[in-house]
Amino acid sequence: RYPKQLLQVGSLMKHLKENAKEYHIDPNSIFVMGFSAGGHLAASYGVFWDKDEPWDQIGASYKELKPAGLILCYPVITSGEYAHHGSFTNLLGERYDELKEFVSLEKQVTKYTPPTFIWHTITDELVPVENSLFFFSALKKAGVSAELHIYPCGGHGLALANYETSNSLGSGMK
Repeated sequence: RYPKQLLQVGSLMKHLKENAKEYHIDPNSIFVMGFSAGGHLAASYGVFWDKDEPWDQIGASYKELKPAGLILCYPVITSGEYAHHGSFTNLLGERYDELKEFVSLEKQVTKYTPPTFIWHTITDELVPVENSLFFFSALKKAGVSAELHIYPCGGHGLALANYETSNSLGSGMK
């Protein structure tokens, strides 16, 4: 339940930045990527990284947690008309009514949201493409660098769109 998974991403970001030399990575070039409900988690991290709360729970300052950018793949974003309601029910549980608007992420974008790359398909049968459109629009309005790719076909869970990740449930692959 929220915010446990958000704290897990923050803990990982803190760990990677603290151990960047050991891992041979640039601590200022770490992106957060997510697909579907994981896209909601990645986008949540992108809009909440600069808040004091809940990072005190992991002994981190938001200044240590900034991602270089976000990569969102057919993300769940909105809790409104085009919501994937099951994702929000699973995320919030008994706190659904209390937090539903708060975790509608198109309403949380600020100029501090990191640069974002988003892709989605028009024919996604589970998470409507409007989720990506709303987030992109909020990024644009806030002056955040963003790129959006909308593909004409492909089912939910398209992943890499190759043979290994295809399925018989309408992935849109020929």
